[in-house]
Amino acid sequence: MADEPNQSPAQNASPAPSASADPSVASANSTATASPNASANAPAGDSFIKAPGDGSGDEGKAAATTAAAATRPDWLPESLWDGEKGAKVDDIKTMFADAEKARARAAEVPATAADYKGELPKIEGLPEGVTVDVNDPRFKAAAEVAHAAGLSQKEFSALLGVEAQRMIAHQRALGDAIKARDEALGPNKAARVDALTTFFNSIAPNERVAAELGKTLFTVGVIEAWEGVQRALGNQGVATLTRARSGGPAAGKIDGYDRMSFVEKLAAGGHI
Repeated sequence: MADEPNQSPAQNASPAPSASADPSVASANSTATASPNASANAPAGDSFIKAPGDGSGDEGKAAATTAAAATRPDWLPESLWDGEKGAKVDDIKTMFADAEKARARAAEVPATAADYKGELPKIEGLPEGVTVDVNDPRFKAAAEVAHAAGLSQKEFSALLGVEAQRMIAHQRALGDAIKARDEALGPNKAARVDALTTFFNSIAPNERVAAELGKTLFTVGVIEAWEGVQRALGNQGVATLTRARSGGPAAGKIDGYDRMSFVEKLAAGGHI
């Protein structure tokens, strides 16, 4: 009997086990061969929950903020401190800037009210020779108010300029009124004004009052009103009175007329 051929080594080897078709077996094999740290390194997925040490760094920021909030300097007011962010830098910058402006402004304010000067600013149309009487009580009162308000000399001068413009406007209006008066009175304007001036000198207690009465003659209506008073007193027999500038008694028909005030004279004539 013939011998059978020898089998090759490959034929003598044991057959390799085939891969299992069972998924559970494959899963188990995969788990067995996976790295022990695989579950720790796997991403947590997209979630609004973040575990400590997830790399966000928020816990570090919170710790830093807490530390900063606990170290507010004693000299820094609470109004300039934010419990979460620390010092309010922008507010502090603004505070220092305002303080510097206040110091600069304070340096421009005269030391006392008496140090304010009667300087007028440059005003267009201001007549030559306009001055400020610094001895006038009204100027001194204005200086007191200006100093209490912390006004600089420049600001005070601006206010003086406003008063100067008011005065100029008043004088121009008065001049325009007198011009219109003279045009309405016609050629007898001077005689009528002079007659009333003489009348004022006769009834006023002194020259100052007489001059003040003369300042009222800036319209035709005022002149006609005073002429009516003059005629009424004349009808009562007291219009011929004249007051001696030397201070002597005035002649007249009413006893004590020279010692009466203007109002008393009008009453004596039965006009008030």
